[in-house]
Amino acid sequence: MTVAVVAGSESTARVLVRQLAEYVEGRAELVPYWVDEGLTEPPEADLVVLSSDLVRKELAASGLLPRRSEHLVVRRIVDCEALERVVALPPGLPVLFVNDRPETARDCVDSLRDLGLDGVKWLPWNPLDPPPPPEYRIA
Repeated sequence: MTVAVVAGSESTARVLVRQLAEYVEGRAELVPYWVDEGLTEPPEADLVVLSSDLVRKELAASGLLPRRSEHLVVRRIVDCEALERVVALPPGLPVLFVNDRPETARDCVDSLRDLGLDGVKWLPWNPLDPPPPPEYRIA
């Protein structure tokens, strides 16, 4: 079985492939794709895992959403490896949450808050945003 993992950026696609590899344990070939670098053809796979609804919409709008494959839009949460560091942040600390796109930055902050990790002052940020306020020195 081949699984195409499609994300907005290369780094996100590679992280998702690494995380999924822990679960599929060799039962499927995971192939990363990313939209930002100019995906020119629909990914060919038995299953297409999309990192967000935004990515699904972008692929559909550009005619690159595969028609012959099953699609799965995933909801991403915080990387478990980073969770310990997040939990250790002191309450009230201004923290910048950096992601590649505005929507995913907001979604991740919402996920953190849903998990009860709302003691710090989260500011979702992405490279298209203006520079963050100077008090946000931790990202």
